[in-house]
Amino acid sequence: MDPQVKKRLIAFYLKHKFGEAYKDSWLENTNYALLAEAIERIDDWGPDFLKLTEIEPTKPYFSVFTAILDEALQFSNTIPPACTNYDEQKLDQRMDLEEKMRDELRVLPNTDYTPRVARYLTEEMDEEFDHLKQDAIKKLILIVQQKMPHLKLVTYKDLRIAIENHEQLLRKAKDDLTQQQLTAELNLLHDLNKIARLRIIDIPKQDGTPALFCTLSEQAGGVTEKLSLLSFAEVKQKLKNIQQAGNMDFSEYNANRNDFKLSTQAILKLPKHGKATEVQREAIALNLSRLLGFTTTNSNMVEFEGKAALFVPFDRIQLLSEFARGEEQKVIVPSGLSWGSIKKIGDKYYHYASIIPVGSELNRDQFLEDFGKLEAFSYLCNDPDFIGMLAGQNKGIKEGKSLYVFDQVTMDKDKLAIDTRFSLIPVGISRHSRHNQGRNRMLIDDSSFAAKVDSFVHLFQNQHKINLMLDEIIATHQTKLKKLEKSITDLKQKGGKKSPELEQLEAQFTQLKTLEVDALKIKTAINRRIGDTFKNFPELNGSAMSPELFLTHHNLIKQSFLLEKLVNNPVLFTDDGRPYRNPWTYRNTNNIVALREHAGTVSLTFANFDAEQLVSIFRKNGVNLSTCHQSGNTLHIPMTELAKITELSLFPALRDFNPHEEYVNIEDLRRIAKSYPEGLQEHAIAIIERYQFEIVKIQDPIEKAHAMKYALDAIHHFCHQVSNKGFLKHVELNLQMDIQKQLRELLHLVHGDNGLDAKIAEAFDAAVKLDRINDLNQVLLAFAKNPEANKKTITDYLNQCITHGLKATDYNLGKLESSQMHRESLMLLEIINKKSMESSAKMIDLMGGSTVEADHKEVDLEFDEALDETEQLEIQALQELAQSTSATLEEETDKTVKDKTQEGIIVSTKL
Repeated sequence: MDPQVKKRLIAFYLKHKFGEAYKDSWLENTNYALLAEAIERIDDWGPDFLKLTEIEPTKPYFSVFTAILDEALQFSNTIPPACTNYDEQKLDQRMDLEEKMRDELRVLPNTDYTPRVARYLTEEMDEEFDHLKQDAIKKLILIVQQKMPHLKLVTYKDLRIAIENHEQLLRKAKDDLTQQQLTAELNLLHDLNKIARLRIIDIPKQDGTPALFCTLSEQAGGVTEKLSLLSFAEVKQKLKNIQQAGNMDFSEYNANRNDFKLSTQAILKLPKHGKATEVQREAIALNLSRLLGFTTTNSNMVEFEGKAALFVPFDRIQLLSEFARGEEQKVIVPSGLSWGSIKKIGDKYYHYASIIPVGSELNRDQFLEDFGKLEAFSYLCNDPDFIGMLAGQNKGIKEGKSLYVFDQVTMDKDKLAIDTRFSLIPVGISRHSRHNQGRNRMLIDDSSFAAKVDSFVHLFQNQHKINLMLDEIIATHQTKLKKLEKSITDLKQKGGKKSPELEQLEAQFTQLKTLEVDALKIKTAINRRIGDTFKNFPELNGSAMSPELFLTHHNLIKQSFLLEKLVNNPVLFTDDGRPYRNPWTYRNTNNIVALREHAGTVSLTFANFDAEQLVSIFRKNGVNLSTCHQSGNTLHIPMTELAKITELSLFPALRDFNPHEEYVNIEDLRRIAKSYPEGLQEHAIAIIERYQFEIVKIQDPIEKAHAMKYALDAIHHFCHQVSNKGFLKHVELNLQMDIQKQLRELLHLVHGDNGLDAKIAEAFDAAVKLDRINDLNQVLLAFAKNPEANKKTITDYLNQCITHGLKATDYNLGKLESSQMHRESLMLLEIINKKSMESSAKMIDLMGGSTVEADHKEVDLEFDEALDETEQLEIQALQELAQSTSATLEEETDKTVKDKTQEGIIVSTKL
């Protein structure tokens, strides 16, 4: 090996290893013979493994070179350091690993796009296609002339004007019949336009083999210029369907349109504003997604009309926006000064979107996977449009379960950072702008805390592989640039200074050079971003938090900041009443400002030390308080006790049903009420206090069921009166759980049927899954209030609920089964109440009364909205009632409920 190359590599490695401490004078001694031997061993593997003559800190594969040496070498702590040990076996094992990783990366779509040239083909290449196309145009024009004889379609311009006029008429149409007629006519005109403008295009696959498509005159969504595509074979089949249909009139065509309609199956994304870097950045982001193991579109970079383009086939997915809803807002300030941006003023978009459950929107969704595994990937890409303005149009859901990644770019500038919630926050001067605040990022942030933390573990463990992937891209560009440079030089030497071939080569060279520079920029940004992940976190043991420290202590870090999350009083519902998938805090205000660990004890210093709250949290998690101590604002807790803390510990309504759980704890409700915006908190708490009083006081099962129904109706009534529904929904969820507990006790007391008890428990699990616990509780309440109701009818209903739960294996099936359960609940309520009315009528007749005068109210599954004046007065006076009866309530409760011991609070030195 060339001694000068070896000396240069030793210097590069020592600078990497020891940073600013390195001095060139170190190379004058013999401390690095083992390092030189290791480098020679790498060289023995040959240039196909690493071209050592080209290795430099700013060039591809330098990180591979240093990683191999780091694995095999040890150094002394002296200055200058001496290489004290070289393990050749470890070096060989690391080189084996690097080769395996490189082989894994070869299966990813590569960015060497220039050999894959997409080009239009003439229709003469397939005479059958040309004939089918012309025949279809004639047939559709004939149908247009029959249905719309006033139209004169001679040129493409005539057709375009006809479409525009129909679109204007449709916007102005008021009645449904006119709208339906115009829509059908417009569909026919669009179909004719698509067929008339069909062009065949060859878009090579990753391996270079041809793949034929047709371009469609159909506008794909988004701001990036795109070509809409449909497979050539599919187009021919649709055209054959038109041919084989024979002579059709308008109604026949419209009835069978699905057999003829041409719909987009893929797109070819062209450079945004002519910038090829946008295409490459999307290709890089999608490869990052694949590398990290996420379900990702099967995209492929190609060259089209001299520029890089990205072929993106569609999969059988649904847009994430079909599963989510957010706060509707309108564009006030345009994102730019172009006419296109200005025209968007007034357009609607969504923010703070959440996944919508399949039923009544009380129980959180249980069908879609936890998106937390993509939190670190979202941060790494730093794309504010990761989700999109329409609450998810930039991502998909596959098979009603898993998140599907497409339409994703990697940004060079940092727009988003991570805070101690392991959630994204906008940063920079433009962080408050509509686009840069990361609209609807909550869809990813609203994931389990553990999944989000683990996503960063996964990212950091794959950082080397990510760099290897980026090095492959950069090296491919550099190799291609060298070849182009030689071709350009050779052509110039032959006198072809102004030839079209030379111009093409120079244009290709310029674009590839731009892509090479941008790939280096993205690599720099990604590694900077990884290094800066924890810049908003406190120090750990006196050192700034880093990915290396995080990987070593991630369980400690996870549990510490989980405790911080609980201290900051997370909520379960948005202000407008949508359930979060996990407990949510907007921003933590009481932060951990210092974090230390020594000999198994963790010391957490809080900005504000709330002793009473910590005691409450610890008791709910089974933490041994005698092992915890306080000094100032610092909590000292054994790691074994800190590990007991769970995310759902403060929210029994989110955990599996427990008949011994206290679901409507007034102290807990008062504490959580502070985290929600004002929404009749005191009224809701007063209802619960009255409910608790009556449940304890009333002994008659039927009257007890009436008390439960009354409390539920009152909460529902208030929920429909206010815009800030969050706290009321929170109260309702807990009340529903407690009513279920009371109903199980009551029905067991009345019927004593263990089989029925088991059915109710299974049906309840199904109701939670299908977001229909209100339906189930309302039916059971009606059953409890009407003991004469047929028990077999109830058993059959419970069996149906259980079946619906079992059939619901994904979100879409969940919606179907949830709707069916709702309909069956309504039907059964009607039956039970009808029988109750008939029973009351018979009793009144026996007593000489009249059914007309019977005082009865029809059951509404949601709530009895039409409360009479007495009930209205009772609701308004609940607060006073609760206060006046508080002493009685305590007295009654003591007789039937076990005593609550008064909990102490943290003192200055011990919990």
